[in-house]
Amino acid sequence: PKTTDESARIGRAWYQFTGDQEAFIAACATSAAHLARVLDAAAAAKRLDRDNVVLVGYSQGGYLAGVWALSEPSRFRALVAIACRIKTEVFPPEALAAAKHLAVLAIHGTADVQVRAEPQRAAIEALRARGFAAELELHDGGHGLRREVVAAVHDFVVQLPRFLA
Repeated sequence: PKTTDESARIGRAWYQFTGDQEAFIAACATSAAHLARVLDAAAAAKRLDRDNVVLVGYSQGGYLAGVWALSEPSRFRALVAIACRIKTEVFPPEALAAAKHLAVLAIHGTADVQVRAEPQRAAIEALRARGFAAELELHDGGHGLRREVVAAVHDFVVQLPRFLA
């Protein structure tokens, strides 16, 4: 179906962001419910250690990862958000307080023209102000996955005990 803006079509992504925060959160909840079933099935099949889940999301998946991790922090040990923005403003202070055990890594390209780096920097600062162990790693690339991004995620996961100490 077409939206009121003929240039955008709903259905090409897991959500169509129109600026409506409630619709965005509802779309995230629907997607998170599906992913929760996938993770629960993996845990039941003994293919997932529930105590060591790191949620990683890129671009739209990064927005979802941020909302889901902060909404249901008991499911995760850490969050990695790549080329997106963690939407801290949609959470009341008590929800963020309940999630501050999460280690957070944001990775962003300084040449990203689709999602600017500065709002993610502000989100990481907001998390730090709330007591999170949160880091922002910038690279000189744009909106994409590069070898150094994959290496940074690997290093973060391997060094999680340092963040959670």
